[in-house]
Amino acid sequence: MYKAGIGTKGDGKGVSWSYLLRNAYVMLRFRKMPLGQLLGSFRLSAECLWTYGPQVALDGVRQLLRQMWNDEAFYGLTFRLSQLHLCVDVANFAPSPADLDRVLTRSRVKGIHVPSVADESAEFAVMGTFDDYLSGEPDEWDDFDPTFFAYDSDPDAFVADHDDEEEDVGDETPADEEGAAVYLFGPRASGFAFSPGAPLSAAWYNKELEERLSGKTWMRVVHQAGGWTPDMPLFRVELRFMRPVMREMQTYLGKEAGVWLDDPWQAIGHYSDFWGYSVGLPPEHDHAPDVTHRGWMRLTVPSADSNRSRWPTDPAWEVIQRADFGSYAPPMPLLRKKAVVHNPEAIDAEIYGLLKLRSVIHGHFQKVGIDLMHEALDFLEAMADLDERKGRDYEEEVREKARLLGRAVLLSSSRLLVSKK
Repeated sequence: MYKAGIGTKGDGKGVSWSYLLRNAYVMLRFRKMPLGQLLGSFRLSAECLWTYGPQVALDGVRQLLRQMWNDEAFYGLTFRLSQLHLCVDVANFAPSPADLDRVLTRSRVKGIHVPSVADESAEFAVMGTFDDYLSGEPDEWDDFDPTFFAYDSDPDAFVADHDDEEEDVGDETPADEEGAAVYLFGPRASGFAFSPGAPLSAAWYNKELEERLSGKTWMRVVHQAGGWTPDMPLFRVELRFMRPVMREMQTYLGKEAGVWLDDPWQAIGHYSDFWGYSVGLPPEHDHAPDVTHRGWMRLTVPSADSNRSRWPTDPAWEVIQRADFGSYAPPMPLLRKKAVVHNPEAIDAEIYGLLKLRSVIHGHFQKVGIDLMHEALDFLEAMADLDERKGRDYEEEVREKARLLGRAVLLSSSRLLVSKK
């Protein structure tokens, strides 16, 4: 247990966590008083999750917290998923910087410029090593990117707005145009980072090298059980989801349908859905039209087509798409949609400004004694005449607008069928 707690930004700034407790498996952080509705957070280490599995790990933390509080206080706590890291370790998969032009991603966040071969040595000193990207917390916590901890400075991180990425619209973009960081170890690429620090990011890195440098040899038992031998290349493909991404997915699904995006215990049953969103679906599950979402990122095979978004998926990537997360059902299609929140005061201010502009355009400003009431009445009369000419019904126009915004609309009385005996 740390005596002085820890700052949320790692630089002495930001609201601090008063208490920090951790071992090799779990990190617990608490505040003396809740800030907003946020009292604390817990993170499970990779060793804990690989050793015990997510269900046992979550249950263990819940039991630990129950022992720290009395039952009445504990049952008043609400758990909410804040971030999720999913990965697969792939033997005989060793991408190189030259493969970046085959990577298509829907990320709208500009990454670090990828240097040319001639500039690699100069750029490498500026970017640092891939170990720098992975580090940020000592001991067993060196696989957490320090930029992820920055979100904890927001006491209401569950509802804050983040505009780092667009919703799922538009075409796939080549990664070599959008930008990605390449990390080198001698003449080899030790890793790639896509949109580091963004609400949705990815990292591909040489897992065998990372284990050797960090001393985390306990993973080798897991790899060997899957058929890996030390003479094979071993790369990890990891996707990192932050709360803003989950919130946008919930907006797309609807609050009731997306309730599992909040609850950690339910979310672990949807790993394959998250994975399918991030890397795309394998051919046997991908029956959607070509214009629909094909995954946040994928590796392709070059073809003569000038439009790289139509390049076929690399067979090696299809192996990654088929990663088994224990779900027997095909992944559900997930999309992201930003929630639109209308501010009534801002709308009124906009209408007021438009009425002022209308007064100027129609020359009403030249009249003596003009006021808001007269301008509004003139506008209403003009709109009533236009509705009559076009055959529009204001009530139906409003109801249709409400439907487009996803609001529940009562059945119109004119459409009710009355049964007579």
